[in-house]
Amino acid sequence: MISQKEKRREKRKKEKQKVELEIFSEASAQNNSASEKFKATTENLSLSGVKVKSDKYFPVNTLLKIKLPLLKAKSVSLRGKVRWVRNIKEKNDFGMGIEFIDTLPAEFITLMEHLYGISKPS
Repeated sequence: MISQKEKRREKRKKEKQKVELEIFSEASAQNNSASEKFKATTENLSLSGVKVKSDKYFPVNTLLKIKLPLLKAKSVSLRGKVRWVRNIKEKNDFGMGIEFIDTLPAEFITLMEHLYGISKPS
């Protein structure tokens, strides 16, 4: 049996910070309309996704926009898909694994710099 660690594509960095989640829909993206925003806290982060904790439940396969403030005053806005959800009973919160999708190259580079300290080539 393959362990959960062996399934991961990238190393995860433990990191707790506040993020903003918003349900993504093509209609809201085309109309630039604002939708409801929800707060969450990251637990760990990788190039392919993030684990968050929130008091809001999002079903598996929900598409989200994630505003992720990074160190050095940079932030990225990423799109992701909820891959799994677990109820944290003692706190009435939900732990969620969100896989990043359709990441733009500039966002990917910023995330890589944050995670690995790699800077852009000159």
